[in-house]
Amino acid sequence: MHVNCSITHTLNESATDEELNFLLKLTGSQLLAPSQRKTIEAFVSRKSIENFLGREEEGEQKLSD
Repeated sequence: MHVNCSITHTLNESATDEELNFLLKLTGSQLLAPSQRKTIEAFVSRKSIENFLGREEEGEQKLSD
C-alpha cells in the first residue's frame, strides 16, 4: 500500500509526457480492468493539460525576462 501511494504521489507531482504516453498505451492492454482504464485515462488527460499549461507559463516567463 505504501509503495502504491508513493508511486501515485510521484506521478501527481512530476509525470512526464513520456510517462503519460506509456500509461495510455497500458490502457490498451488486457492487463487492466475497465474501471482502471477509465481512471488512468482521466488521470492522463488531466496531467497532460497541466503539463501543457506549465510549459506555456514557462514560455511566457522567459519572454518577459
